[in-house]
Amino acid sequence: MDYVKTPPPVLKDLNINGRNPPSEDEVLEEQLYLCSEEFTVVKEVAVGVCSWNIDQKKPSEDMEAAVKEWMMVNEGLEIIVVGFQELDMSTNALLREETEAAKPWAMFLKGVAKGRYEVVVSRQLVGLMLFLLISEDAMPNVKHVATDIVRCGVANTIANKGAVGVRFQLYETTFAFATAHLAAHQNEVDRRNKDFERITDALYFSSPSGSSAHYMENELVFLFGDLNYRIELPYERTLDLISSNSWETLLQADQLKKRYTRLDQKPANFLQFIDLTPSFPPSYKYNPGTNVYDTSEKRRVPSWTDRILYKTSDDVQVAKFFVSEKLLASDHRPVAAKFNVKVTKECPVEKAKKETQIREKIKIHGIFEAAISLSESTVQFGEVTYGETHSKELLVTNNGVGVVLIHVHSFDMLSNSKDDTNRVNTRDWISVTPHMLRLNPGQTKPITVKCCIDTNAVRCLSTWHPFQSRPSPILSHLLVISAGQHRCWVETSCSYKFSCFGSKLSQLETLGLTPIHTAYALGPEAQKPLPTTPSVPKELWLLVDNIIKHGAASPELFPEDLDPDAFGKVQKYLDSTAKVIPSDFGVSPGQMSHVLLIFLRSLQEPILPYRCYQACISGQKLSPSSLPAVNYNTFTYIIAFLKHLLLPENNSTNKLEKEILVHTFTSVLLRRDPTSGPVTQEQQRMDGNKATTYILSLVDSG
Repeated sequence: MDYVKTPPPVLKDLNINGRNPPSEDEVLEEQLYLCSEEFTVVKEVAVGVCSWNIDQKKPSEDMEAAVKEWMMVNEGLEIIVVGFQELDMSTNALLREETEAAKPWAMFLKGVAKGRYEVVVSRQLVGLMLFLLISEDAMPNVKHVATDIVRCGVANTIANKGAVGVRFQLYETTFAFATAHLAAHQNEVDRRNKDFERITDALYFSSPSGSSAHYMENELVFLFGDLNYRIELPYERTLDLISSNSWETLLQADQLKKRYTRLDQKPANFLQFIDLTPSFPPSYKYNPGTNVYDTSEKRRVPSWTDRILYKTSDDVQVAKFFVSEKLLASDHRPVAAKFNVKVTKECPVEKAKKETQIREKIKIHGIFEAAISLSESTVQFGEVTYGETHSKELLVTNNGVGVVLIHVHSFDMLSNSKDDTNRVNTRDWISVTPHMLRLNPGQTKPITVKCCIDTNAVRCLSTWHPFQSRPSPILSHLLVISAGQHRCWVETSCSYKFSCFGSKLSQLETLGLTPIHTAYALGPEAQKPLPTTPSVPKELWLLVDNIIKHGAASPELFPEDLDPDAFGKVQKYLDSTAKVIPSDFGVSPGQMSHVLLIFLRSLQEPILPYRCYQACISGQKLSPSSLPAVNYNTFTYIIAFLKHLLLPENNSTNKLEKEILVHTFTSVLLRRDPTSGPVTQEQQRMDGNKATTYILSLVDSG
């Protein structure tokens, strides 16, 4: 398999001209990795995965026996992971993300686990709560514990939907778990699919011990929770099939199962997961406290919304997958699964023997020479602009006689010519998976090279300005694929077409009335400043003007989901013209408001610059002289826009909650400098609350 355990160190000081071969210690680490099966043993471990949408209910003493049964605490499991959804869905939770509602459940589970398990992780994200419990016997062998969160609400700033993940290593095997709550409602399949892909793409774990990994790059990966996939049958027909235990017929109408068969809905991450097939009544939606499905006016179709999926490159035995019929407090029934998985455990004595053998072999025969080849030596993505993502595959082949470990290294390229002034060498626009893989003799495997143009990718262009008569920049990067002393390199490149998205505020100010698509190639004589002062970037004005004219009172403002076609249409318009967006443009006010958030978030630096962050969260009032004029004007303009949306004549129908609206905009107006160093989760939460309070005070001011 490609991911066996935490990898050995990447070869240091790699020289692409071949003058810097790996040291004996580096070769030793690599060879030990390749032959690890010779000094490891396989151990079977029992894992419990438990999910429950608790509908904001609190634990009670009379639940304890049923919860213990659901969590399988008496079945000798080494690992138990519990995920709750809808722990707290209050406005306060949406703003704070961690609330007092977590404490009763944390204390309750601690009592349930007492004497058998240690609660290693408990982390909340609004309604989501994840607990990791490790048995007392297994605890000494757990390391590299890390957590991460993903928000899937409006512009990925609100966490009414999203995921909480945990990653750790038990012996030499890595695990990753994520409990998720995806988009609701019967017809929102596409939004659920997008949430799924965002979560599996965005979860990334960094532990204090220095072991880091993407969610999908672990050996055993689990995703579970209220995934909200529904049964596409009429209510009465579904009840009839449930009464006759016709699970197979119901599963044919299950949206999640259908996703495996639809050719147009098979993103790469999803296909790597195996869905546990339920053979019990749908877990949703019940009248709380009863075994009766929804009899309300809405009569929601009973569905298996609560699911457990797993991904692995090794055999996993599913011992059982069941629903708890004793926990009736919520409108969902808890589900759980028991897995028997295989982990590897090192034998120190055998490892020491193997190390001695390898060192002796190196002394006698020298460093093993690998031989690899690539399908391409260049990867070109052509012309790209902000927001685009493209992927291409490289094939790497082991042409040698021995097993090799392939490493992918990143190098910024040096320009070949002094005249090559439009080439920008940066690694922020490109990613590669996997970074390491094992190849047997004659074996070929793919490496995916992904081009992703986001704010980080274009930050290297901060010194480029309009009206300097420069050609389009070429983003380039060098990938070095190595196996031992053998190296191949691949030049990657793309031509960047400037967009107002991902720009600096000062760059947008300089544009004046000239569209960005043409401004960078023009000389200073073509510059047309804005006719009025104080000014804000025309692109921002056009967006806000459209929302105020056509949707200030719309109940559809700031939807959770953004239509990619709508975004592309608005982006193309803003990048190519300075004219007012026509009333028949064909993009709804809701979608336009979401694009506004994306625009503000995409700025290379927030409207309130990073240097102002501490002053703002401390409550200091900013004066016009403390900010560049364009920043001050733009910030004042946005605050006035928020006040306009909250006027009674608009708010009576748009139904925007002031605190949530302000919280949403705070995350795009005022952010900590990502290069300022690490901060604790608690500090992030406290500073985020202070930032929201600061912006709220300005919205409330006269």
